[in-house]
Amino acid sequence: MIIKSNSVIKVKSNIEEKTPDIIIDPEEASRVLKEAKEKAELIISNA
Repeated sequence: MIIKSNSVIKVKSNIEEKTPDIIIDPEEASRVLKEAKEKAELIISNA
């Protein structure tokens, strides 16, 4: 499996693991996802 240096993929894999001992604050999760999206867009625009 190829992992691109892309925050979105890392975030997605963390969500898919559904680690039960981590409680995600919805506001924090929203901020992190927004940052990951911005980073991904930056990577795409620089590609």
